[in-house]
Amino acid sequence: MNLWGVLAMEVIDLSRDVSYRDIWKISVGKARASIKDNVYETLEKRRDELIEMIRRGGKCYGVTTGVGGLKDVEVDPFEVARRSRDFLREHTAGSGDPLDKSIVRGAMAILVRQLSNGYSGVSPDTVSLLVEMLNRDIVPIVPRYGSLGASGDLAPMAYIGLALTGMGFVEKGGRILRSSQALAEEGLKPLDLGPKEALSIINNTAMSTSIAVHALVAAEKLLKALEISSSIAIQAMGTPKQHVDLEMLSLKKHPGILGVAVDMHRILDGSSNLGRSGVIQDIYSYRCIPQVLGALRDSLEYARSIVDREMNAVTDNPLILGGECVSGCNFHGIYIAIAMDLLSISMIPALIQCERRISAILDKNLSRGLPPFLSENPGKSSGLMMLQYLAAALLNRAKTLSTPATQDNTPTSANHEDHVSNSLNAGLKALEIAELGLRIASIEMLVMSRALSLRGWLDGLSPLTKKIHNIAIDKLLNAETLGEAVDAMARELATFVEDL
Repeated sequence: MNLWGVLAMEVIDLSRDVSYRDIWKISVGKARASIKDNVYETLEKRRDELIEMIRRGGKCYGVTTGVGGLKDVEVDPFEVARRSRDFLREHTAGSGDPLDKSIVRGAMAILVRQLSNGYSGVSPDTVSLLVEMLNRDIVPIVPRYGSLGASGDLAPMAYIGLALTGMGFVEKGGRILRSSQALAEEGLKPLDLGPKEALSIINNTAMSTSIAVHALVAAEKLLKALEISSSIAIQAMGTPKQHVDLEMLSLKKHPGILGVAVDMHRILDGSSNLGRSGVIQDIYSYRCIPQVLGALRDSLEYARSIVDREMNAVTDNPLILGGECVSGCNFHGIYIAIAMDLLSISMIPALIQCERRISAILDKNLSRGLPPFLSENPGKSSGLMMLQYLAAALLNRAKTLSTPATQDNTPTSANHEDHVSNSLNAGLKALEIAELGLRIASIEMLVMSRALSLRGWLDGLSPLTKKIHNIAIDKLLNAETLGEAVDAMARELATFVEDL
C-alpha cells in the first residue's frame, strides 16, 4: 500500500461506539483503526485497580483461581501470568481450514472496541499492539472450528492471544510466517502478559460477532440481488403491475415490505413489461415477492441491532468494577446466536421462492409460450434445464444449514459450563447460506435474461435491468460451462449490488 493510500484511508475510532459497517470496513482493509489517548489512561487506571486488589489478597475468578471446572483451585496470579503463553497454547484447540483473513481482522477490531470500555483490567499495551497489528496487516491464522460461544470464543481468540505474545503463525503481506518474525519486521515487541490479560483476550464474543458482521453484509448483498433478480423475473413473465402497488403493500404495515417495494419500483423504473402477459393474477412465487423479501429485510434490521450492541458491549468475565472483581456471564454468545439463526431461517423462504420462479420459467406449462427449458432446439438441446438442478442442489444445502445452532447444547468443563450458545457456528451457517443464495439469484438472472431475449421483450426492460440482462447474456455466451456462467455472474453481482 502506498503512503498516500494510508494517509487518505478513513480512520475509525474504536474508543467510541461503532457500527457493524465500521468493523466491516476495518476487516476488509477499507479503514484504519485508532484509539484516543484518554482511553489508554482509563485502561491504566483499571489495570492498577486490579493489581491493587490482588496485592491486598482479593479473590478473582481466573486470576487467583483456575478456570472453568478448576474454579476452586487457588493459584498465584503472578505465577499464572508468567505462564500466559502456556495458558493460551492450552486453549488453541481449533481445527479445520483457516477462517478468512477479514473475519480475523474483524475479531481483532471488535476486541479492541470491547476492551476499550475499560472493565477488563488489561494493560494499554495489549490494546495498542492489537491496533498496530491491524494497521500493519499482521493477521493471526485461526482455524475455522472450535468455539461453542461460551465461555466466549475461547479457542479462536487464543490464536490471536498467542500471536500477541510472538507465538503462532500470522499472515503478513501475503506471506505466512511466525508472529515473532512479523512483529520484528515492523519494529513491534511481543507482549509479556500480566494477570488476567490472557483470559480477557479469549473470554469474549469477538470472533462470533465478526462472523456475524460478515454474514450481515453478505445477507444485505443477497437481499439486493434478489430484489434485482425478481424484478427481472416479473418482467420476463409479464406479471401484473398491481402485485407491487405501493398503496396496497403499505396496508400490510410491516416496514420491510414497503422498503422492498420502493427498491423494486426504482429498479423497474422505465419498464413496460409488467402486465404484458395479460394475466389478472400471477402464481405466488411471482405475486408475493415484496412480502417474502420484506420479512427478510425486517429480520436483517433486527440482526443489525443485535450485532451493533454486542460489538460495543463488555463481554469479558470477570470484570473490574469499583476496584472489585465481579464474575458473571457477559461472554455468552446467545444474542449473536439467535440473531444469526433468525437470519438463516429468514433467507430460506426468499431462496425457495427464487428457485420456484426459475422452475416456472423453464416449464412450458407455466412459462406462457416459451419453449421448454428455454431451448432454441428442444429435444436436441436441453437448454438451461440443468440450471434448475443446480439451484435445487444449492437450495438443499442452504435448507440443511438453516437448522438452528441454538437448539443444540453440549455441556463442557465437567458440567461447570453446562449451557453454550453455539454462536460461532450459527454465524458460519448464516454466512454460507448468504453465499449460496447469491448463486441462486445469479441463476435466476441468467434464466430470466434468456427468457426475455426469446420473448423479444428487451424493448420493455427498465434501464437498470437492461444492464443486468446484458451482463447475464454475456456470461452465458462466453462461459465454457453453465457452472462457470453462474460463478462469473455471482462475482459480477456481488460487486454490482455494492454500488446500489
